[in-house]
Amino acid sequence: MHFRLDGQLLWFSNGKELLKLANRAENGVHVDVAFELDKSVLGFADRRHFGRVHVWESANDSPGLRVLGIDPLSQDFTSSRFAQCLLVQSVP
Repeated sequence: MHFRLDGQLLWFSNGKELLKLANRAENGVHVDVAFELDKSVLGFADRRHFGRVHVWESANDSPGLRVLGIDPLSQDFTSSRFAQCLLVQSVP
C-alpha cells in the first residue's frame, strides 16, 4: 500500500459497519479497497484517489521488495550472513 498524500487505513468491526459508515456523502469517508479479515474489515480510504494497493503472491514477486535483501529481524539473518552482506557491498 502506498498512501501518497492523504490515504489512511480504517478499521471496521464488520462488513455491516463498513457499509453503514463508508462511501456516503454525509460522512466524507470513501473506502476504495476493503479487506475482510476473520473478525473485522480493514478499509483503504483515499479521498483524492492518489493512493495505490498492489497485491502479489509473495514478496519476491514485488519489484520493490525483491531488491531490499534479507529482513534483519528474520531467523535467516545471522552474524555470518551479515558479514557476507558487508563483503558484497563495494564502496566507490
